[in-house]
Amino acid sequence: MGTEFGELIRSEREKLGLSARSLASKLKITPAYLSDIEQGQRAPPAKYLDRLIEVLQIKDLGQLYELAGSPDLHMYIDENPAARRVIRRIMSEGLDWDKLLEM
Repeated sequence: MGTEFGELIRSEREKLGLSARSLASKLKITPAYLSDIEQGQRAPPAKYLDRLIEVLQIKDLGQLYELAGSPDLHMYIDENPAARRVIRRIMSEGLDWDKLLEM
């Protein structure tokens, strides 16, 4: 489910010397819920990502968002109809993403 995400959260928490109980308190979640996240038994919690970033002082947002299932991209695409049209056109025409990135 979210094992790598959970590993990242645990690693960042430990770097700051925070206990699981302390981080859970700062996020206003139960320690058991945080434990499930860190062990990959629960999906990355989109609802708490911003607070996790703040509390854990995470700088590499790209990695965090990728491991969390890219909620930033989902939100951007949801808010921008043109983005959906571009992606659909790329899909329907079988365009090569790498070549597009070179443009």
